[in-house]
Amino acid sequence: MIDGYSGKILEIKNELHRSSHEQVLNIFKKVHDGTFAGFPTRILYLLIGITPLMLLATGFFMYGYRRPGTLKSPMVAHNTVTHHLNLPPVDRVAGN
Repeated sequence: MIDGYSGKILEIKNELHRSSHEQVLNIFKKVHDGTFAGFPTRILYLLIGITPLMLLATGFFMYGYRRPGTLKSPMVAHNTVTHHLNLPPVDRVAGN
């Protein structure tokens, strides 16, 4: 480690003799950055990270272009059933 003001060497670390704490932190950093297995891992992390955005976008797309009439209120659905059974329509659904 070098002092930023004076330029003096403060500490020299031997990478071969690191503490177990430093080794674990180094492994965690590599997993966090996606560099533990090279470039393919970074591509995999990118795809996994983009997946929720794609699911959100396709969900909005499917919601916006759904078939007309698929989301009916209970009142409309009830009157549709009573129409097919030749019953008179009602103003309210029972239980509401």
